[in-house]
Amino acid sequence: MKLKHILAIIPAILIASCQKDFLEPESLSTFDDNYIYSNVDDARAGVNAVYSQFNEDAFTSRLSSNLTGNTDIETQSGWGNAGDRYQIWDLQASEGNADLDKLWTAAYKAIRDANIAIKGLTNSGNLENTDVSVKNTFNHLLGEAYTIRAYWYSMLIYYFGDVPYSIEAPVAGAEFSLPKTDRNTILANEIQNLINVEENMQWADQLPYGIEQVNREYTLGMIARLSLQRGGYYLTPELNMVRKGDYLDYYTIAKTYSHKLIQLKDRELPTDFRQIFLNQVKFTSPVNEDILFEIPFSINDGDVAWNIGIEVNFDNATHNYGQCSNYMEMPHTYYMSFDSSDIRRDVTCGLFRYDNTLTKHFIDGSGISQAKWDRTKLTTPPGKASTKDTGINWPMMRYADVLLMYAEAENELNGPTIDAKEALKKSSSKSL
Repeated sequence: MKLKHILAIIPAILIASCQKDFLEPESLSTFDDNYIYSNVDDARAGVNAVYSQFNEDAFTSRLSSNLTGNTDIETQSGWGNAGDRYQIWDLQASEGNADLDKLWTAAYKAIRDANIAIKGLTNSGNLENTDVSVKNTFNHLLGEAYTIRAYWYSMLIYYFGDVPYSIEAPVAGAEFSLPKTDRNTILANEIQNLINVEENMQWADQLPYGIEQVNREYTLGMIARLSLQRGGYYLTPELNMVRKGDYLDYYTIAKTYSHKLIQLKDRELPTDFRQIFLNQVKFTSPVNEDILFEIPFSINDGDVAWNIGIEVNFDNATHNYGQCSNYMEMPHTYYMSFDSSDIRRDVTCGLFRYDNTLTKHFIDGSGISQAKWDRTKLTTPPGKASTKDTGINWPMMRYADVLLMYAEAENELNGPTIDAKEALKKSSSKSL
């Protein structure tokens, strides 16, 4: 009994004298935000989480390509089919549309992760670190987080209009059921955030992953793109097309920041238009060329050249390249809208398909595919039964886009000036 009594006292003494050491140990397998954002390597890993939703189905198969149907150039978009994506293309999405639910969920997960990263980076003290390399890296990481968050809000607004606006990292006890915020307020705030961070970001040729990570070029382009979205017309819940009275302010911002990129980091567009997209199929991502930023899919991820690209038949195939379907056909009228000497026409419009022996069969005017991506050009064939997960990156913005945005903004503000015409000419003479 005495021994038991003594043993019973010892834990009480230990608890009283060493309560912090024994009951609140620091786990070696988990780190809080203070630790994660105390050093460059872990901060990089923290910001990588913000990219993770780009590798989920909501983006790889939906937002990047499948949700973009029903524009001016598809000959069929599945009218009459009750599938989720067809509902969206037909502008008749039901309340239970699973594709829109995927988009909504992925967007707010990415926004949550961005908010966590922004808080960690901002509170770290490393944005003013005396070590220039650490300071520059942390400021760039902050720009990455803000830019990706702005992208997702832009997409939410595009598909849903006014949405809940969350800019705080989640904490226990916080209110998560937020009301809608006016779309124009969200866009104005996100534009200003990017303006605040872009000068402290690094160019693609200064970064370890080049155009496969958010860079200053892309952020400048996003400022212009978001500004045109903010200054443009939009559909109200009452089905009226309107735009805010201050729209010219945002055309001015679009012009200023697209022109800033042109001044600071101009480049010639490639003379070989096909090579721009062949680089992606060959897993080559050159900096200081046309593509400013592309989503870096792993070898076993991404749907490019599966649901968009030259059609490839893999039924009883004798080849090892797998399948590519043609989800959104283009009409022959779109093909005929190109000048016959336009080098972009035959890269954009696929007039043939591959059968199961890789023999080309030319189409008869219907079934034109998006020819920019051809899985038969992959250096290593992915296998007879392969479908998705080609690893081919998805382009998010091109320099040609920036030139067009500058031309649009300049034309809106000052009419068809020489500058607007020259930017349009440069964007379309070699590449668009």
